[in-house]
Formats: sequence, C-alpha cells, structure tokens
Amino acid sequence: NVSLGYDGETIVENLNFKVNKGDYLCIVGENGSGKSTLLKNIYKEGTEEVVTAYKKAYPGKCLMDLTAIDRCMREPSKKLAALHAAGGGRNFLYLFNPEFPIYGGKVAWHCADIPFVFANTSLVETCDFDGAEELEEKISSSFLTFARTGDPNNSLLPDWAKTTTGCQPTMIFDTSCEVRNNFDDKLFEEINKVLPPFSFFAVMDNEEIQH
Repeated sequence: NVSLGYDGETIVENLNFKVNKGDYLCIVGENGSGKSTLLKNIYKEGTEEVVTAYKKAYPGKCLMDLTAIDRCMREPSKKLAALHAAGGGRNFLYLFNPEFPIYGGKVAWHCADIPFVFANTSLVETCDFDGAEELEEKISSSFLTFARTGDPNNSLLPDWAKTTTGCQPTMIFDTSCEVRNNFDDKLFEEINKVLPPFSFFAVMDNEEIQH
C-alpha cells in the first residue's frame, strides 16, 4: 500500500506488488505515469542534485537506472583501491556498463561481465547486442594481459592509468570504451547526503539472499 506524491498531490496511490526470488523488476511507463515521482520519493529533497550528478556521470544513460545505482560494489571498490594505492599497491579500476537488450534495455548487473572476460558471449543469449564481440575482445585481452604482466593496458584500449591516492582512473567498458577520472565521486556524494550509509554486511545477513 505505497502511495507516492509531491507538492501535496498524490501521483501513485495504493501501489502493491511482490517480487519473487529470481524475478526482474522493471519500471516502465509513459510520461506522467510516476517514474520521476519514484525518484523523488527515493532521493527526496536531494533529487535535483542527485539527478544532475547522475546525468554528468552517466551521459546518455536511462535516468531510471538511477533507482539501481551500484552502491554495493562500485563505491566500496573505489575506497579499497584508494587504500591499496596508499599502501604502495598497484591496481586498476573498471566499470562494466553496457545496456543489455532485455526487458526494454537493462543496465549491466553484478557478474554480467563474466562471459566477456572468458570470451564466450556467443553462448549467452543476453549478450547478443551491437558491439558485443568487439567489447568481448577488449575485455578478455585486458584480463589476459593483466594476468601476464600485472598491467591491463593493450593496443585495443585507450591508456589506462593505475589508481593513486588522489586520482581513480576508471576504464568504462561499454560499446565505446573510455577512461574517466573520479567521474562518479559527486554522484555518490549527493546520494550519501540523503540515503543512509550502505552496509554490504547487512545485505548479506538477509537469509533470503543466495550467496
């Protein structure tokens, strides 16, 4: 019985649904159906700032993907990489970010990059999209090169610098690959102003999650 609205006006009323284990939940609808209202009820008074930061961090991507922004892996990975670099370690950050041709266009999910790493996307139906073969070659070559040399740089990709304490270059693996420095810092800064701290351990304590 969820009701959503703003400025004293109810836009979505008595919303009820159940998501079973293994189900995918997609939010679709024409203009005025309540998609933006959902964002406003998630990010509340910080919605405008969060949306602005998201559009800058992910230009051209679907705004509704903001409802599933990766606070579980991306943010902790950045923190760990910085700590590792501060201790003299050598590491390289990447973000797998193509859109898959299912459910009207689905953002990449955790482990969706595995077929690209092992170069067997031809066996995975959801990996059948324009540019997938080229992306597979770039990703698998990077992992193989890293395994051999400790550095993922190769001729198929732009220069990929290692993480330092003050700079976190991230290789964006998409149909067009690029390296961007600290590109989503502002986004997480704005999100963390309005949402409680994310706890990976609290999520994993949920007995209904298979892990």
